[in-house]
Amino acid sequence: MFLWANSEIVIGVVIINIFSRCINGVFGLLFKPFFKQLQSTPVEVMLILNICTALYNFTAIISGFIMKSVSIRVIAVIGTICISLGLILTSFVSTWSAVVFSYSVIVGVGLGLLSPAVFLSLATTFKSGLNKAHGIGMAGIVVGDIVLQQLVGILLTHYEFDTTILVVGIVSLTGMFGAFLLKSEHQVPPLPEERSLISSDEEKQTNSRNKGFLDDFHMLEDKNFLILLAGMSCGMTIAVDFAVQFPFYLKDSAQLNEIQIAACMSLQAGSELVAELTFYLYIDYLKFSNKKCYLIGVVGSAFARLFLIYFEGFHSLAALSIILGYFKGIAMGNYLLILAEYFRSSPEKLPSAFSFSKISCGIFSLLFGPLLGWIHGGGYTLTFCVQSFFALLIFMVWIAD
Repeated sequence: MFLWANSEIVIGVVIINIFSRCINGVFGLLFKPFFKQLQSTPVEVMLILNICTALYNFTAIISGFIMKSVSIRVIAVIGTICISLGLILTSFVSTWSAVVFSYSVIVGVGLGLLSPAVFLSLATTFKSGLNKAHGIGMAGIVVGDIVLQQLVGILLTHYEFDTTILVVGIVSLTGMFGAFLLKSEHQVPPLPEERSLISSDEEKQTNSRNKGFLDDFHMLEDKNFLILLAGMSCGMTIAVDFAVQFPFYLKDSAQLNEIQIAACMSLQAGSELVAELTFYLYIDYLKFSNKKCYLIGVVGSAFARLFLIYFEGFHSLAALSIILGYFKGIAMGNYLLILAEYFRSSPEKLPSAFSFSKISCGIFSLLFGPLLGWIHGGGYTLTFCVQSFFALLIFMVWIAD
């Protein structure tokens, strides 16, 4: 029943995720010929992605608060336009600094606007069945990854980088149709103080809003919330770094050919899709919390990355790709739901909590992203060990908390 009652919201989220939000999933494949032409170092490559990720997260500072007064639909439409515009502009540039502006800045801002709009449209619509709705929506990103990988692969075979990214930019504009399916009214509920004074005079209403705004920052006095933010941010930074490095590892270290690499990536994406669509079973039937499910995904991914060091050959790596995709799907499917679970009794705090989570991710990306890029110079073995160490550190800190 949850799906039929607000099916247009779920459909809109899926369209947005397929056509607009999955662009970073093909970053390595799409920009590989461009970086090869510029002879970019691993640090320069990661810096472009880290700046994009940082702006994506910091933009949520604005969008999370803006959506208390501006409709989610408007934010989603603007975000979709920014992503498409940034990709189209990138097709006309030829320098590293220009890519930083067109891709890292413009696309990053667009993703930062879309992410909270998509999540909050679900969180404020589905009081029950949120896990299923979010899982279906996240599956859209995986489907987008699969489709976009094939599209980019075909285009790069016949055309140059500039034509390829121009086509991808035009296709990404399709996400606007999904944005129009989101509700146009203000979906984010007002703070309790605002509700209680809704009939008061203008001065009292202003004081209430100011108090609500300050209450947002009082959330940062919650030690458990800060530990939660740190773990989520560390996990996201690791996931983004590995997603970029994995195809390079398959080619440079495992020495697989293009067809085998595409097969491994498709198997990983397919397995992730299965996890996105079924992770709610752990919650509904095994009574696992979203936090526990996320930890299962993080720890499973950590051990799977370590196994990459010891296995060689296409068949072994294909099997590991399936395992990696499944645990990644469990982790990413529960990533934002952890916040909804934590603030279940105070849903009015969710937009601000989402904003703070993105601020935290941006800080971690800027601090540790370049460091991980530098570690890549020590080889993939060291890189995977460091990634797994920090993933297991999240597990130990959260369990101790």
